[in-house]
Amino acid sequence: MLLRINRFRSCGLHGGAKDLERAGSLKDPAVRRLGLCIGLLAAGLVFCSPQKSESGTPEPGLLESVHPQDSQPSTEIADVLHGIITEQQKAWNRGDIETFMGAYWKDERLTFSSGGATTRGYQATLDRYRKRYPDRAAMGILAFEGLETTSLGPTSAYTLGRWKLAKLEAAEGNFTLVWQKIDGEWKIVHDHSSQVTSR
Repeated sequence: MLLRINRFRSCGLHGGAKDLERAGSLKDPAVRRLGLCIGLLAAGLVFCSPQKSESGTPEPGLLESVHPQDSQPSTEIADVLHGIITEQQKAWNRGDIETFMGAYWKDERLTFSSGGATTRGYQATLDRYRKRYPDRAAMGILAFEGLETTSLGPTSAYTLGRWKLAKLEAAEGNFTLVWQKIDGEWKIVHDHSSQVTSR
């Protein structure tokens, strides 16, 4: 607020009012009302218009709204992440869980939520996959559908989608992946997968 007030003062509005007062014109009620209206209009322009930061990017004004398009998906980032997911699918379908897991953050802060529980850490998540899918028959044929990726900035994004496993006991569900660009590479830092139960 102090910064905005300083900008207001820098416009010379206070100085202009004093000059008029010295001239005696502000003694007229009509002139005083006109001056008040002009002052309020000018204040509105100062407070509501975007200001420029030192980097040249606009800083939102006090009353400026956030537009929905500001969080629209970045096509470039979506293409990269969907490509990683496609490679995961290929690795899974040849029985290579380790390569499939290569898309995940190899860190103890990785989280995987499913079935009402959260697994923490890369190794624990890998062990969970190995236990749940011990052989090719259990792994089935994996397909991902309906991928929707939204960029949250240059180094973070999330992906929504559906997974399907074609096997003797077929399964399918939804998933949300949270991505972070770490050391120049996109990694899944959180996976929330759920299975659709038959009614």
